[in-house]
Amino acid sequence: MKKNGMHLYQQIQDTIIGRIHRQELKPGDRLPSEHEMAAQLRVSRLTVRKAYTTLIEKGLLNAVQGKGTFVSSLSGLSLSELGSAGERGFLSKKVIGVIFPEITVFFGPILKELEELASRNNYALNIMFNDSFDRESNAVSTMLANHVDGVIINPRRDDPYKGNQNYIRLVESGIPTVMVGKPPFDIHCDCVMCDDISGSYRAVRWLIQNGHRRILRLYTSDDDAEAILERGEGFRRATEALKERDPKSVEELDCLKNGWMNELLAAVNGPDPVTAIFTDSDTFATQAHMFLTGQGISIPDRVTFLSFNSIDLCKQFGICMPSVDVPKTAMGRCAFELMQEKLEAPPRSTVHIRHAIFQPILNLT
Repeated sequence: MKKNGMHLYQQIQDTIIGRIHRQELKPGDRLPSEHEMAAQLRVSRLTVRKAYTTLIEKGLLNAVQGKGTFVSSLSGLSLSELGSAGERGFLSKKVIGVIFPEITVFFGPILKELEELASRNNYALNIMFNDSFDRESNAVSTMLANHVDGVIINPRRDDPYKGNQNYIRLVESGIPTVMVGKPPFDIHCDCVMCDDISGSYRAVRWLIQNGHRRILRLYTSDDDAEAILERGEGFRRATEALKERDPKSVEELDCLKNGWMNELLAAVNGPDPVTAIFTDSDTFATQAHMFLTGQGISIPDRVTFLSFNSIDLCKQFGICMPSVDVPKTAMGRCAFELMQEKLEAPPRSTVHIRHAIFQPILNLT
């Protein structure tokens, strides 16, 4: 059976060769058994056996009776010694390092688009995670040590003491870098980002244009992510004139506050009730929606919800509401194209720094 013009056993060989090339597999490391690898990849054991046997014949692997299959020494390995077009192809591929947060509910569609485009254009991805500053430092060090051809990274900003050290290392190394998200201050590189201020501004203005004069924003005070801060800024800009006429027309409720759901219910049931709720995240939207419907509040008859639908949580609970959708797939495609252009540029050519700014999509259906 073939996939993308290659036999499955050749694709397995390429995967193993790539891991060896990136030093994820080192001499002496044991590979999964044929049965384990077949189960992981959902292929036949014979397919795995053919891949292993071919690499053993090429001297990349050693089979030890009763113990398993191990990575052998790579000394003397050259592309001419590899038989199939697939084997030759992998080592000639350019490798793009990807450093994203490990919790990929939001980043999943971006990563999926990166992977599909990389595969289609004969690139390899080396994916690592940065859910802490130290883990990000390790990921950057690993990428630089393995001489990846470029790095696509989502920036962290949660350590004011260590600051932008990791990004400075990337920029100073000269490696092509594309950021998904706004680059930290004083870091100059290509980036793909979403205009969250504009997204929340347009959403709240839509509420006002549809007659809402008592609007509540749900947020959380422990989240200082730049996107959340910008969504709050967009909300305040949109409601500025409304609040000047009546300071009580606009409220903001911290969802970390004890008893916030009771305050939400009081705002909806009060003598001058809230008629629209804007949330920075569909996490809060889902919680608030389910709570209010459980209290007998008819939605959207009594109150209209509008949320930044970042992770599609509302849809998973069968909740339909107007939303501000982040174009994640399009952002992933743009990040890959920016990186590809850098990697394919002729030597010594001038490649200007570009910022691709995506507008969130106001989905009112």
